[in-house]
Amino acid sequence: MTYLKVWFLGENANYAASEYAWESATPPGTALMMLDADKMVAAASSRNPTLSGALTRLQRCAFNGSWEVRIIAAQALTTIAIRSGEPYRLQIYEFLHALAQGGVQSQFSDMHISNGEDQGASGTGLGSLISPMLKVLDEMYSAQDELIKEMRNHDNAKKEWTDEELKKLYETHERLLDLVSLFCYVPRSKYLPLGPTSAKLIDVYRTPA
Repeated sequence: MTYLKVWFLGENANYAASEYAWESATPPGTALMMLDADKMVAAASSRNPTLSGALTRLQRCAFNGSWEVRIIAAQALTTIAIRSGEPYRLQIYEFLHALAQGGVQSQFSDMHISNGEDQGASGTGLGSLISPMLKVLDEMYSAQDELIKEMRNHDNAKKEWTDEELKKLYETHERLLDLVSLFCYVPRSKYLPLGPTSAKLIDVYRTPA
């Protein structure tokens, strides 16, 4: 695939697959997210074969292609990770992390790839490029974990959220939106970087009594 085709696939895969984090009609259950990586990928493939097929093609391009194609493929995967719900985001996150460390090589060893380019110490030469992409996903996952912990604490203590707590949550939401927007377009009024569980709390802050 040429780099233009790779870019086009990254920009349009979610549209073609009707899979957006902010419009997912069939969000995954907890059981799916607790599967090991191989089983989760298989389950995701059956859930949305169009998106899974696009991911497979982009993953191959990110590992096997010219330098330009590898760069565009990594960027395309980041776009899909940001715009998709789970388990696709986690699947891409794990792939990019392995790609940055060179750990994906074993997955493609049967392909006997050699394009004559120095792939660098990371195994792909993409480590420095992928690092900021992984950082934004790391920040999203870390903030989501913190929110889940805070929601559990509030529920267990039967404690209402204070105005200051809601303000802090909303500021985190906006900061993550700013980070995400550096990589691709998302609708700010609908996108929830803290995950769907944050929706009610964000709405409470936006429309105080």
